[in-house]
Parts: sequence; structure tokens; C-alpha cells
Amino acid sequence: MDNSAVYYRISKLYDSFVTSTGTKSRYFFMLDIDSDVARWSAEAVKDFALPGEYVHHQSQVFRELLAPEDADSFAADISAMTARRLEKKDAMWRLHDRNGEYLSCSVKYFAVKDYAGTPAYIAAVITS
Repeated sequence: MDNSAVYYRISKLYDSFVTSTGTKSRYFFMLDIDSDVARWSAEAVKDFALPGEYVHHQSQVFRELLAPEDADSFAADISAMTARRLEKKDAMWRLHDRNGEYLSCSVKYFAVKDYAGTPAYIAAVITS
């Protein structure tokens, strides 16, 4: 499967998103909901031992980073966001780093809609 079109769309949105925040002290990702592919910041790839900058099966990979107690809350939020019941969310979750230690993280994420008003992407900023 050729993912170049998905990578291109995610990259354009990701670059705009990261540039607009004006900081490099946080982690970022931009998720294409339909393909479940996300682009992560280089710092996050390194610190969370992600498989690469572009992560396929993002929902599963992110769920594996979460403390087990936080996984159900994450799943409910993502489901609500894709069903258009939730547009943005601030959450506190624990994510494990590359050493297996859990970090308490503030996660701010929001839906980016397509021309029809349907959530097409999820943008997130993670601060530990």
C-alpha cells in the first residue's frame, strides 16, 4: 500500500501545527483518523521508543504507551471525538518512556475537521 498521500497530508498539517505552537519542549503528533497513521515529533520517537516518525496503527501503539488504568478513558475520548461528540480535550495520562518508567503527562488534543465538518485528524500536544 502506497502511503505517500497520507504522509503528505499529515506532514503539511503537522508542520503548521508544530510551527504555530512555537515550542520544542513538548511532544506532538498528528493522526489521520481514516488510515490510523500518525506523524510524531522526533523527540517523542526517541523518548517513547516509537517505531518511527510515521506510526501505523496509532491507536494500538498509543494505547500500549498508556498506563493500563488510563486506557479505557483514552478509548472513550477517541471514540467520542470521531463520533463528533467531542472536539477537544485536556487529559492527564501516564505514558511509559523508553525505559519503561511512567511519566505523568498533560495531553491536549483536538479534532481537525474536513470540509464537510467531519473529524479527519486529531492533533495532540503532550507535556511531561
